[in-house]
Amino acid sequence: MFGAEELERLKAADTSSFVALLILAVQSLSPLIRRFITLGLNRVWACAGDTVFERGDPATTLYIIIR
Repeated sequence: MFGAEELERLKAADTSSFVALLILAVQSLSPLIRRFITLGLNRVWACAGDTVFERGDPATTLYIIIR
């Protein structure tokens, strides 16, 4: 499993492997998800246990979890 820190280390150590990993990750996404991304979704890295929203918060965001 890759988190933000691992991706940054890979990017610094081996740019071509980093790009190849990103391409594989994008290819594994469904066409619908890829379409959303092209519309300008923001990427947010979260770790296990992080709180991204609280019960009762207004529904203003769509979260797509990729692990």
